[in-house]
Amino acid sequence: MIFCTSKTLVNIVKIRTEPFIPKNIVIYDDETSEDARNFDTLLKHTECEESFSPVELDPKKEVALILTSSGTTGVPKCVMLTHASVLVNMDHNGNPLVFDLNPQESVIAFLPFFHIFGQCLTLGSILHGSKFVILDKFVPDRFLQTIQDHRITKLFAVPPILLFLVKSPLSIRQAYALTEFGAATIIPKDVKKCGSVGKPIAGVKIKVCNVETGKVLPPNQIGELRMFGDGVMKGYLGNDEESKAAFDEDGFLRSGDLGYYDEEGFYYIVDRLKEIINYKGFQVSPAELENLLIQHPAVKDAGVIGIPKEGVGEVPLAFIVKQPNTNVTEDEIVHYIEENISVQKRLYGGVKFIEEIPKSPSGKILRRKLKELLDTTIGEEVTYGKLLKLSVKLAVELTKLGVKKGDVITIVSQNHWKYLLTVIAAFYIGAKVSLLNHDYTATMIFCTSKTLVNILKIRTEPFIPKNIVIYDDETSEDARNFDTLLKHTECEESFGPVELDPKKEVALILTSSGTTGFPKCVMLTHASILVSMVHAGDPLVIDLNPQESVIAFLPFFHIFGQYITLGSILHGSKFVILDKFVPDRFLQTIQDHRITKLFAVPPILLFLVKSPLVEKYDVSSITNILCGAASISQELEKMVEKRLKLESIRQAYALTEFGAATIIPKDVKKCGSIGKPIAGVKIKVCDVETGKALPPNQIGELRMFGDGVMKGYLGNDEESKAAFDEDGFLRSGDLGYYDEEGFYYIVDRLKEIINYKGFQVSPAELENLLIQHPAVKDAGVIGIPKEGVGEVPLAFIVKQPDTNVTEEEIVHYIEENISVQKRLYGGVKFIDDIPKNPSGKILRRKLKELV
Repeated sequence: MIFCTSKTLVNIVKIRTEPFIPKNIVIYDDETSEDARNFDTLLKHTECEESFSPVELDPKKEVALILTSSGTTGVPKCVMLTHASVLVNMDHNGNPLVFDLNPQESVIAFLPFFHIFGQCLTLGSILHGSKFVILDKFVPDRFLQTIQDHRITKLFAVPPILLFLVKSPLSIRQAYALTEFGAATIIPKDVKKCGSVGKPIAGVKIKVCNVETGKVLPPNQIGELRMFGDGVMKGYLGNDEESKAAFDEDGFLRSGDLGYYDEEGFYYIVDRLKEIINYKGFQVSPAELENLLIQHPAVKDAGVIGIPKEGVGEVPLAFIVKQPNTNVTEDEIVHYIEENISVQKRLYGGVKFIEEIPKSPSGKILRRKLKELLDTTIGEEVTYGKLLKLSVKLAVELTKLGVKKGDVITIVSQNHWKYLLTVIAAFYIGAKVSLLNHDYTATMIFCTSKTLVNILKIRTEPFIPKNIVIYDDETSEDARNFDTLLKHTECEESFGPVELDPKKEVALILTSSGTTGFPKCVMLTHASILVSMVHAGDPLVIDLNPQESVIAFLPFFHIFGQYITLGSILHGSKFVILDKFVPDRFLQTIQDHRITKLFAVPPILLFLVKSPLVEKYDVSSITNILCGAASISQELEKMVEKRLKLESIRQAYALTEFGAATIIPKDVKKCGSIGKPIAGVKIKVCDVETGKALPPNQIGELRMFGDGVMKGYLGNDEESKAAFDEDGFLRSGDLGYYDEEGFYYIVDRLKEIINYKGFQVSPAELENLLIQHPAVKDAGVIGIPKEGVGEVPLAFIVKQPDTNVTEEEIVHYIEENISVQKRLYGGVKFIDDIPKNPSGKILRRKLKELV
């Protein structure tokens, strides 16, 4: 049998045809699934039989748990632990001199249950009656909140957690354990012995042996730690050879750890045997260098590996994760080590800055992963010259592959510089680029290894082409590699883009946002794109130029992300690509690359206002924020301006079907407005019922006309025709108005307005008010039917961490700040996350499903 969650079931189902996957699969969390039984349903009609008793077995022979070793230096092995092995560790958990678990203790169970440490502690807590609070994973806020709320008394941690708590005044005891052995040593209770892993636990024998000869060493001499005791594994599953090699001739388990013991019998770990760096015959310990590096105030975490160097053997190379809001250099790190360590142990391999040190669940540094990073480019920098050369080469190669004018290629990928290269190359040869295609037969697909997995699931479908190219992987049986594709292609001097009619030929096929229904495939011509590209460089509009630095984190399959990156290329701005929005990486990139222009969507502005992370980074380089994809309130604008010390935030208004339509002119402050129409764009506000054009300050549907408009919806002539009114103006579906100065304002989506007793209630107005509440992190409002009144507003609320606001408090807050017709008569529901599309628009249909 397999027991799993709905999240892990996805991966199991992919390999369900394999002979080692059983038919019996049970999921813990979902109500129903075609592929597995539900846990609760399984037990629903089962009685707790009084006659039941556990089977009789030999605890020293029968295997209880099969765990995987950490795999820090190689492939993980399956470790077989008997019932006796497990019981030994359980007993130690309750020993007052060891872990002292008892009914008066409270434990936080956040260490993975598939790991020996996490498993033994939770089983030990059960055996000895301690209260334990389970977290499914380590999330800093939740972790600390749980400790506070449940008054956790004992914290069982791994080194990264201690690094996280580095400024805490807690008393800390170290222990030493292996998957193959369980607990081996611990610092006795009420004893302080800095740096030591403690003394052997009762019933455990340890010897320190010379690595070459195996001879037992006296105190203070470094060798391999080997141990003997009842907690030892039975062996490695299906691997008799490695099982035998794991023990020496005296039956002691070889730990692979280098260490020593002092005159008082306290043991110390120096490093892993396989990880020692041999420099000119000297033994250099990566752990020693790491321990020194993390004491530097600008270093958040560090990992050290040895890299080959001719004539000396190996030299140490340090991978460094910087503390937020610091600008330490490689030279400063190297100099710091030189001042604090002997000449043989210096960082002759240099320093590389990365975002995270890869670690196993127990906190051991995965040095093999660090070594893999040496073979990849970290933070690859691409010049415009290279972009031009490679885009021409790709265009040549696409032509050779039979892609011609009018054909469609599809890109299904997270953000990548090769993504943009592909778009440009397709433009050269007149191919249409579908950035997410549901119902069109594509000639080629470009993707990443991550998205290839999903494509292969439906590869037998007739609309999936044979030509698939992946941007990132070296090899794949199912797709060609991008770099290999271009390797032998020449950049032909005679190459030139095809001749085409820019107003008729489709360049991009994008999907509409799908906020109120299913997304539609929007066809944009070369002329449509060119209009927005020209505006991107207009000094009075977006003003992209070679002096600006942009962070490209908005999805490239979205109109906003695509236009900003293409605009940056056309006008020569530097732009740094993030494959997705990750708060730390986002802020670190702004700080490191001195980003000047920030193109954002409302959730990002909400993050900049509400997240305490922002204070830890230097984001002062940002001089200009342009917000699009959805409108924001005056209140949110002012909150961002105050926090980031900006004079103003400019809003723009665009649709997938139209491109850029309005923008706040440069150096103009007009809170809450989406700006004035861009040159060449006409906008009218029309009465929803009659279609009649309205005067200033009257709310109606915004409709627009201009060269940036779409050609139509792919394969849907009826909806294409309905998208335009009798004058050829595009119906936006947005409600808004314009003032006497010609500035436009968005009120809400036409389909989302709530009709309460004949009054028009705007969800967006309520949401903008709700997010100003200090206990509200995010909010979404929908209308729900109510007999006699039509619809009433229901608010979904995401609380700020460390707050306990109630439904009544939220309802009362709205009552104090809004008219009687617009109150939350539908109530309040607290949820973990407001579902949104990539542009940050609330997916109200998803919220309605939650009701």
